[in-house]
Amino acid sequence: MMVTDRMVIAVLLVLLASGTCVGEVSEPTLTTTSSIPTEADCQRLGRAAGQDCSAMRIAAGETTLLRAFKDALNTRDTPEHQRYRDEQAKWSQHRSQECQVPVRSPRDIETWADTVAASPEKTACVLRITEARIEELQKTLVNARATRRYRMTAGFGYTVCEAFLKNVNAFPITEPPMVCDVKIHPQHGQFKKVEWEELPIKDYVQLAYEAELQLPMSRASHPSFESWSTEFLGQVDRNEIVPWLRRTRLALNERGPETLISYERDSAECAKYKLGGGGHIFVRREEPKVKLEPIKGAVGSDLGADILVYRGKPFFYRTTRGSGVDDWWLGLHPVYGRDAVGEDPYVVAKARCEYAFD
Repeated sequence: MMVTDRMVIAVLLVLLASGTCVGEVSEPTLTTTSSIPTEADCQRLGRAAGQDCSAMRIAAGETTLLRAFKDALNTRDTPEHQRYRDEQAKWSQHRSQECQVPVRSPRDIETWADTVAASPEKTACVLRITEARIEELQKTLVNARATRRYRMTAGFGYTVCEAFLKNVNAFPITEPPMVCDVKIHPQHGQFKKVEWEELPIKDYVQLAYEAELQLPMSRASHPSFESWSTEFLGQVDRNEIVPWLRRTRLALNERGPETLISYERDSAECAKYKLGGGGHIFVRREEPKVKLEPIKGAVGSDLGADILVYRGKPFFYRTTRGSGVDDWWLGLHPVYGRDAVGEDPYVVAKARCEYAFD
């Protein structure tokens, strides 16, 4: 097949996905509900029935098969991936033996399709077995999405990671993925949300200013308090921003309970951009002078996050929601102390537990 044939295959796949056809407005649907184009679909695109059409149908079926397998694989936890790939390879060997055709090379669908299409009997056999496999994989995907919503992608073997997966999957499957905040199911009381005290922003303008000076966008410009507060309070009065300032007492590590400050210039940021959750978190030091001490690492002060506690140990969490329906990520980050990281008293490590949404 020529390069243009790849375009024809792509069009055939679009036809299958949309249920429409090209060049014949009076006909609203394809002639089949199959996951593989029919000869009639080839003819609509100006391709005569025969070996050429058969090759394109076989190649289109393989493309759909690969996509269905990838989607089904992504519903499995990472430790299961190799076993699932082995199952697919075993199926491929079965199809090869059943239809008496060579095993397809992963990177040469078109040459393989041309070889198979030379025999009408082998073509019919390959299309029949391939379509059955596609339907099987699609059912796997539907069943997986009906029974589980979250899967762990990192953190296998850690008790906290396994426990948190059970927590988020305890909620009804009809609920959308948790963005900007996570919920604790009553059956998983080993997790606790940090109780934050909200501070009236106009009573704590100086504190908000100190927090902003620690953020990457302000560290370079370092505006004066007078100029910053004038602009800041003006935006608050005009309802252009809704600042979120909170505090709590919590032991992040062996230093014991300390005052934490969480600050977000606009509480609508996470809902607007679908990432983060919580705010930029700092430790408020009282001695030798009052100041905000940043929390370094993957999340904390530079990247907004929130905190939950598992059996007395704090974990920072952050969510990200992309443009796709299933494009969702959540990470749980442990906190290390001075003994583990040298001179920095607070460092949030990279995510120990990571989760995706299916």
